[in-house]
Amino acid sequence: MLKLALLPMVGLLFLAGCAVGNQHAYHLVSPRLTHTGRVAVVVAVHDQRPYVVDGKKTPDFVGLSRGGFGNSFDVTTVSERPLAADVADRVAGALSAAGYQAKVIRADHKMTSTKIMDAMVKSGAPRLVVVQLEEWKSDTYNNTALAYSVTVRVFDSKRALLGISTINGRDDLGGSFMNPPAHAKEAVPPAYQSKLEELLNDPKIVHALQETPAPATPEPTTPAEPAAPTAPEPAAPVAEAQRDMS
Repeated sequence: MLKLALLPMVGLLFLAGCAVGNQHAYHLVSPRLTHTGRVAVVVAVHDQRPYVVDGKKTPDFVGLSRGGFGNSFDVTTVSERPLAADVADRVAGALSAAGYQAKVIRADHKMTSTKIMDAMVKSGAPRLVVVQLEEWKSDTYNNTALAYSVTVRVFDSKRALLGISTINGRDDLGGSFMNPPAHAKEAVPPAYQSKLEELLNDPKIVHALQETPAPATPEPTTPAEPAAPTAPEPAAPVAEAQRDMS
């Protein structure tokens, strides 16, 4: 009876041990684009998750893993880099694989949007892709949930907005009674890839990334030669005019 009574406690301790020190591999994902292009693109990812901006969580934070009593432990990136850095490299990698000339501009979560845009404009690229993370966090107990709010904006080199796409929600990624953290490690990266593909393959983003052909230069026209002046008809003699009147 004592052994049976101890089993739930052992299970809780096991779950607590599994919940500690988990990491998710965001740097290995390869989103696939349904379009191609040749234009030069710079990519920046701006992490504006409120708990990162206010310093409560580190930039490599990607979620929570809960122990047997529901107590939470932070999940971080396998790369040990900021989530924004992993996302930027994956977005640029996907664009490069599709033929675009993509480069990354590193953006810190403390930077303003204006400073990020200034750095992107200085690159000279005709297309600027800004990914803003308003929310991204997995939460694992028995099941894994993924909360997200991400916006992609495409600008031209003069800062004009060409296209925008936004996703937000909270998805249930399933779970595991025996080893929930292991399930989360398997389930989160594919969900992350799917979200990036949804954003980057949005028709509004695809259209914004296409090269706009230069307006055609009108051919020079040869001015028409002025017409020769028409000689006025000679006036009738005065004497003849008076005879006609009589």
